[in-house]
Amino acid sequence: MLQYFSYVGHEPFRGPLRVASGFELVEVAEVGHRLQTETSAAPVSRVAVNVQSFAYDASTGDLEVGITPLLSTDGQGWLAEVTFVVICTDSGVAHIARVSTGGVGTSEVSMSKYLPGAIPVGMDYVGMATQIWDVGTDAGPLLLNGVAAHVNNLSVTPPNLWLDYWGVLRDSAWTAPMFFEWQALVLAFDPAEMSRATTSLPYQYTWLAHNVVTRNFFAGPITAPPGAPVTGFLDAYEGSVLGFGQLINGPEHRVWCVEASASPPSLTPTGAITSYGTFLGTTYGDTVTTEPYLLQVSRCAAWLH
Repeated sequence: MLQYFSYVGHEPFRGPLRVASGFELVEVAEVGHRLQTETSAAPVSRVAVNVQSFAYDASTGDLEVGITPLLSTDGQGWLAEVTFVVICTDSGVAHIARVSTGGVGTSEVSMSKYLPGAIPVGMDYVGMATQIWDVGTDAGPLLLNGVAAHVNNLSVTPPNLWLDYWGVLRDSAWTAPMFFEWQALVLAFDPAEMSRATTSLPYQYTWLAHNVVTRNFFAGPITAPPGAPVTGFLDAYEGSVLGFGQLINGPEHRVWCVEASASPPSLTPTGAITSYGTFLGTTYGDTVTTEPYLLQVSRCAAWLH
């Protein structure tokens, strides 16, 4: 079972939800986010979203969750909207491996992980659903050139999986020290229970664009597989790249909004549809136009049968 929720607030949240009861495995993952400053565009020192579950009572469906977004700038407050999904399943039809890593670097951090046995016999890999991404610098707030938490490379050779994940927080000089933390769920399912959606890349629903000067917003329909009953659609955040340039000494700006949002998906007679928003805002309060930026968003997309 899949259940979607949204949090809107200006401070971390930890508390109970009522979800489906009677399940063995219950996990949460991010669906999308919109982070914005409180009063003005500003340089940035840290951007993060942390979505976790702490305790689940199978008899009642009570689930304790924590939602911790952050947009640290020049000392002003922030407002966040985070959408997340609760995945309820059992070990007979699903295998959920948690991958977590972190590191430090200069303007970017790349980290490789090898997960032997992540895809058991009889199950298929359906994707990665991010729980934590956290990029920051102790060098003081930076005029932003780019911010990213994204999969660079992925190799799926059942029963094993190898990936390279990339974190970025930099100004135009590309010389600032930074830190990065990432955690995700690697999801494998019996294909009779959940099957990966057909997308342009085999293991990733992704899109990219360059020289974008407005908020990128669209409703993304995905067609359901023929002949298989569908009871739900998993649409979870895997990663994103937002930036004003890809070269050293490129553009850098104060920002007020960092967005890679997604609505809870709706089932349609032919499949599912989700509304996606992507934005890197530079003029406070202007939700329509901004300085030219590039984007890439990647997602975990799968059908629940």
